Amino acid sequence: MVGVGDPSQPPPYNVDKAKPNNRYRFYGQDTWKIRPRLTFNYGLAWEFESNLFNEDLTKPAFLAPLYGSDLKPHQIQ
Repeated sequence: MVGVGDPSQPPPYNVDKAKPNNRYRFYGQDTWKIRPRLTFNYGLAWEFESNLFNEDLTKPAFLAPLYGSDLKPHQIQ
C-alpha cells in the first residue's frame, strides 16, 4: 500500500476493541480450455470481516437533530 499523511491520525479511540479484526476470504478459480486458442478463466470470492463497523462509538453531538437525544452506540444485528 502507498499513502500520504500520518498513519497515526486520527488518534486511536478504544483501540483495544477496534483493533481486533478477523478476516476470512475464500477464493476459487478454474480455467476451461474451449478450443486450442480460446480459454475461459473464471473465479469466485467471498469475504467476511468481523469488526468492519464502528458500532461501539457514540454518535457525535451534531447528529442530535437526526437521532434525537439518543446518541448511544447501537449494535448492528
